[in-house]
Amino acid sequence: MINIILRIAVMIINGAMMLISFYTADDGSIHSGYVPGILTETSLSGELIEEAEKFGEVFNVDYRSPDFGAIEKEMKKEGRDKLYFSKKLPAEDFFQANTWFCGPASTYCVLNYLNGGISEDQYKIGEYLETTTRGTAIEEIARVLTENNDRNMVFEVAPVGTIEEFAYNIRDSLGKGKPVIAEIATTGLDWPYYTDGHYVVIKEAEIYSEGTDEEGYPIEPWGRVVIADPLWKSEGRENEYTLSQLYDGVVNFWGQWIVK
Repeated sequence: MINIILRIAVMIINGAMMLISFYTADDGSIHSGYVPGILTETSLSGELIEEAEKFGEVFNVDYRSPDFGAIEKEMKKEGRDKLYFSKKLPAEDFFQANTWFCGPASTYCVLNYLNGGISEDQYKIGEYLETTTRGTAIEEIARVLTENNDRNMVFEVAPVGTIEEFAYNIRDSLGKGKPVIAEIATTGLDWPYYTDGHYVVIKEAEIYSEGTDEEGYPIEPWGRVVIADPLWKSEGRENEYTLSQLYDGVVNFWGQWIVK
């Protein structure tokens, strides 16, 4: 049974403040709750800010989004011939229904996109996935996506591998019209929140490289990705990260698997 201890944290991103809840499981691990929305500065009390400061090790108040303007400038300067892959799938973002539902929310996001809508709610998807308060098995996500999409697409669990293999799998999956689900762990990384296990959906990528090898893998890939995150939504824009930033989050999780 999970011993829930809610921790309310204020996240400051480019001047916007967001509210996040965290709970501690019996094994001592910290898990993250969903973000209910953007808060205005006037809605925050001094007591709440002081409480948030007590848990500075749990959330990242110093996070700043990557400077994609500078990245794009470098890309253009070096030439568009280094483009390895670019694809956008217009999957909609959904917040998770409760603190342990990142798996059902991510699965819901993908099925809603592939099927042009979905009648079941996250709780029904959670039943399909056999989700418990301890989370969702990644193999169950691949199974439920395969069994319930209307396009006869087959999803599989694949190892993350190197950043070259990661970029290749993103290209392979998005190129077929399939979003990628990845499990990340962000504690200690340059990320807007800290979690020891969380599912996100990769729905867009713009990846560059220094060419490809004989098997088609990109050489020294870089670029950016956009994710649908059931925990976090940036104010006024998509959730964008550098390819290496997201890769670091995926390999930081002990399983190092993705669903593609």
